[in-house]
Amino acid sequence: MTKKALKIFPLIAIAIVLAICGGCGDNSENGDSNGSGGAAVADVSPETEIVRIGENALTEGQLQEYMAIMAHNAGNKPEDYSGAELDEFRESSIESFITNTVVRDYMESLGVGVMTQEIAMAAEQIGAILRTDQALLKAVEDNGVSSDIFEKYVAFVQYMDWFYSDVKAGLDLSEEVIAEYYETNRDDLKRTYVGASHIVVGNLELAEEILEKLKDGEDFGELVIEFSMDEATREDGGALPHFGRNETIKEFEDVVFSLEIGELSGPVRTMYGYHIIRLDERYQEEMEFDVVASFIEDVLVREACNEKIWELRRDTRIEYLD
Repeated sequence: MTKKALKIFPLIAIAIVLAICGGCGDNSENGDSNGSGGAAVADVSPETEIVRIGENALTEGQLQEYMAIMAHNAGNKPEDYSGAELDEFRESSIESFITNTVVRDYMESLGVGVMTQEIAMAAEQIGAILRTDQALLKAVEDNGVSSDIFEKYVAFVQYMDWFYSDVKAGLDLSEEVIAEYYETNRDDLKRTYVGASHIVVGNLELAEEILEKLKDGEDFGELVIEFSMDEATREDGGALPHFGRNETIKEFEDVVFSLEIGELSGPVRTMYGYHIIRLDERYQEEMEFDVVASFIEDVLVREACNEKIWELRRDTRIEYLD
């Protein structure tokens, strides 16, 4: 089955995932644990220390600024989070900050003398991209993010890129190693694709009204034509090109892959509006070695990075204070 490029949901162009292991956020695995590190705290002074990472401290004010950047990276605004979702977002931001701090400190301990010209040029390019990202700069300005936290964020991204390259340089990534992984994990390397249709509108109230109409038996395609803002899919009954994991916006993707065939989602908010999604199809395709070899290499590097990150976290005094 032919896969076409998505019309409305772009691929993430720059994978600036600050913590390779997604925050590495089980506090019990860290050097110390004096609190959950995750609950949202009301009426706390901006100077209150939330966590200490070796000789470094993260304050409540710094955390709020850092969360504003993390929210932007997720396509959201800080005020979009509330309740349990806010608690989870707060905790993941704390763990991301911890992981990036220990990685930064480790790379600095190696000394810039071991940094290759290629890595130095990559760091300079990353910095230039982030410092001229108008959407990011607007989020920074709108949320009162200090230059100190913004520059820490830029440094985190640069150091994580260097860390990835440094770990990769120490691995055996020969064709034989990659081929062995491929043969051992062939079934796991099958890629799952989905076909889905959606109706996207500009506000939650209208999305909920449309969902009720669908539950009452009204035709999905007719409601697409009447209401959907996605002109590219309107004539196809809202049908999106088939896609796999990591090919669209995370909020949309997570919901689609959680649905059963024929099931409707509740309103799903993304930067494009509020979506009612219907899963139409799910299937798997085996990936040829030549196609998946670079993916396997990246998996092996990221696994090694995660192992190194856990080692660094275990060797660092991490004290949760909130």
